[in-house]
Amino acid sequence: MSSFPLDYITNEFEVNIEFRTDITTMESGSEQRRAKDVFPRYNGRAILMHISKSDAYKVINFYRQMRGRWQSWYMFSPYHCYNTNLFVSVGDGTTQTWDLPGKSTSSRTIYVNGVKDTGYSISVGTGDGGADVLTMNTPPSEGSVITCDFMGFQRMKVRFKEDSLSIVSYADDIHTITFDFKGVSGT
Repeated sequence: MSSFPLDYITNEFEVNIEFRTDITTMESGSEQRRAKDVFPRYNGRAILMHISKSDAYKVINFYRQMRGRWQSWYMFSPYHCYNTNLFVSVGDGTTQTWDLPGKSTSSRTIYVNGVKDTGYSISVGTGDGGADVLTMNTPPSEGSVITCDFMGFQRMKVRFKEDSLSIVSYADDIHTITFDFKGVSGT
């Protein structure tokens, strides 16, 4: 899967963490809730201000490659922080290697079905788009949910929200590009 072509987001980056919950209110006034997703989606806006012509072309060509909102892609948060309970994958009984949902990670904890697991190794920056890669010593059983906590840059699976891209040119070499992104479920 493709990753956003710039390693940085300048000036403004907004992320909204979205859980989807169905709530039914009973006649008695009590509520019944059903979570549609166990893990959140990440929606937001990026404003790339005063970027070079070269970087503007990278973003424009990437937008064309993704065909607007047609194809999903990975974006790394510009915030290096501690991230908890991030989805990695679901075990199939044979697979031992997955991309972590982050890069430049440290202080990692891996969980299988909510239980801390210590039988793993990490390869830094060798995954899709520069993600760190998790290799488990023993493949988790089929249906096991693998999650992680880490300090680092979180990877989010997103798509462009709109089929249009806003580009403002101030001079031949100064550009501002603004776009909204919409979270997509899955890894």
